[in-house]
Amino acid sequence: LSEPSLHVLRALLPSAASPPPSAAAPATSKAQAAFFLRLYRPWCVHPAAALALCLVSGEFSLARRLVEQVTQMLRVRTDAGLAAGNALLAQNLDQLARLLDTPVFAGVRLRLLDPSAAAPLRASLEALLQLLPQSEVLVALRRRLATASPTLLAEIER
Repeated sequence: LSEPSLHVLRALLPSAASPPPSAAAPATSKAQAAFFLRLYRPWCVHPAAALALCLVSGEFSLARRLVEQVTQMLRVRTDAGLAAGNALLAQNLDQLARLLDTPVFAGVRLRLLDPSAAAPLRASLEALLQLLPQSEVLVALRRRLATASPTLLAEIER
């Protein structure tokens, strides 16, 4: 998803960089939503990829629900003694957190400053933060989430 060669694919998706679609472009937003769904369903097999797709597409509420499902999946795997699957998933989530600092995710980072999108996005990223293994990525994401201004956080909570 972050490869430069996939720029055309990303252009077909709704963008996290832009606000939610208005009535001015309903055909485009319907086509983008349909394309998103066509990708999302098969990508759910790989939770980190599906989460990246949700974030890039600005589907922050869905991303939050997906992180909750991943958390539940990790609990079930742990209870069943499937530690290898958890380790792989943790590596994939760590890689996703690294990608958050790439240009492809610039729109996602900017939306942290938008009060209308920041609450579900922040919830998604904070939940992701709880799943990450201890690493420099964890520290970087924690620092990014902490940099939101107190006035913005107060506006979001209203």
